[in-house]
Amino acid sequence: MTADKIKWTTQQYRAIAQRGSNVLVTASAGTGKTAVLSGRCVDIVRDKSVCPDVLKILVVTFTEMAAEEMRGRIRGRLKAAYAESRDPHLLSQLMLLPAADISTIHSFCKRLITEYFYKLALDPGFGIIDSDEQKLIKAEVLQETIDWAWQQSNLRSSLEQLLYRRNLQTGGGFLEKIIEISNFLDGLASADKWYHQAAELAKSDTFSNQLGEKQNRL
Repeated sequence: MTADKIKWTTQQYRAIAQRGSNVLVTASAGTGKTAVLSGRCVDIVRDKSVCPDVLKILVVTFTEMAAEEMRGRIRGRLKAAYAESRDPHLLSQLMLLPAADISTIHSFCKRLITEYFYKLALDPGFGIIDSDEQKLIKAEVLQETIDWAWQQSNLRSSLEQLLYRRNLQTGGGFLEKIIEISNFLDGLASADKWYHQAAELAKSDTFSNQLGEKQNRL
């Protein structure tokens, strides 16, 4: 089924057909955002005057699963479009699709760094740590920080209050909660604003879920 055969809503079709400007698509889960994006990609690739080939597009996602889903959807729509029109241009795009830049943000950035490492003065053999290694490093740094703080006379009293009667065992203990908070803060787009809001809310008499609501809008 090609994009023009799908019963797009007016807003979806506008997102697919809009050219010459940025397009923001926002909606709740399961409403067709991925379908619209794949439809837009195919609609652009079909027009040789806009995009000579699929290697000119860039699609980035947050997970490998989402990237593969997007590649699969684009492939399916290209196949359907070629079956309908028998346009050799579309057939060539299908053949080029495996080499298209459809990946996670991290994979795309790694490819750029690998390609231009000499301009960044980096070792071409650099690597990216996986999530398990990242957790281990954070745990080690946290333990070293606590050990260091315990040796500081001006910090020991505050550290005792923080850890008093806490569950310090591995596997869901208090220290793991600290790492979870660190992971949360790493994902904030505007961490400084969040810190400021947290400090202001901490001064108030009543604490609500305002902080969680506000961070979603940062």
